[in-house]
Amino acid sequence: MTVILPGHEGEGGESPFLESMRSSMYGGAIGDALGFPHEFSRETDGGQENVLSLRQGMSVSDDTQLSCAVADATARVSAKARDGGVSAQEIARLFKHEFIAWRRDSETPDGAPGRTCLTATSRLAEGVPLPEATQWGSKGNGAIMRSHPVGFLEAGVPDSRLRARVALISGALTHSHPSSVVACLVWVEVISAVARGTDTSRLTPVAEAVLDSCLHGWRGELLAQWSEYQRPVDDDAEGAEVNNLIGDPRKWAEYGVKECREALERSVVLLEDYLGDDPCETFGDGWIAPEALALAMSMASFYSGDPWAGTERTARSRGDSDTIGSMVGSLMGASVDVAYWDDLPDRIPPRWSGKIRTIQM
Repeated sequence: MTVILPGHEGEGGESPFLESMRSSMYGGAIGDALGFPHEFSRETDGGQENVLSLRQGMSVSDDTQLSCAVADATARVSAKARDGGVSAQEIARLFKHEFIAWRRDSETPDGAPGRTCLTATSRLAEGVPLPEATQWGSKGNGAIMRSHPVGFLEAGVPDSRLRARVALISGALTHSHPSSVVACLVWVEVISAVARGTDTSRLTPVAEAVLDSCLHGWRGELLAQWSEYQRPVDDDAEGAEVNNLIGDPRKWAEYGVKECREALERSVVLLEDYLGDDPCETFGDGWIAPEALALAMSMASFYSGDPWAGTERTARSRGDSDTIGSMVGSLMGASVDVAYWDDLPDRIPPRWSGKIRTIQM
């Protein structure tokens, strides 16, 4: 995926962030492949066993599949933006097209986990309007786990408004709980910061700045605009507490910021005593977006400078192992080039490895 920025073009017009972007996507796919076999299980043997298993070839989950869909849609958004601009409606249409194609793909899993993505994309495929199709009560990790390619949209521009708008819309196509939407805004910005050279142990100020902007800056305006579409959740359904936020954009944003900030602050404290054991024992299982965000940033900080160790240790865990492994791999992968991963990208299924290898933006 090539991001063309005025004054930032590389050789042949390629973005200087192209290598970082592909490494991030490979890191995410490797973390997914490592964690997928033992999702829901207790800790497995790791280290060399995981290396050997991956080199024998491993499967990937909807984490990698949807990340590739997001990369393809983001590429089209980037092209239209360079050609004169792209509206929110067009952004939604491009991502909707990719997500419906994923839902109809024969390789798409048909059941949990990923229930929210399956439900929302099925409704979109049936022609249900976006505000009714999206799941307003879901703050699961299904939106944040696929969002890392968006971090490379205008990666040379700190606080890109286009990047934030795309993160919000692409995530909210399926997950519209404020905590999920805010987590996505933070995630793409920390990915982008790492691509620009920020060490993975120094991302807390980046996250804090995004959260502040969600309350007191232009990101708050984006959140307010989206909250106007909110639909009520069944009273007995998961996430029904968000019904109390309908009609109050300020409270809607505050709710998401509060949950994300609490998760991040808690993880900073817990990280002080973390010794490298199962991260889920310390930071939680990562099933919801704020927790997955905090866990991924914590592991990237602890293993700063060693993406393989951080990715492998996270994937070898008791919780949502493929998703959190993928998130750490994508975050830390943004700090290295593709060669860092040696031959491991060739061990994930050729269809997905090939898509990552050839993605352009």
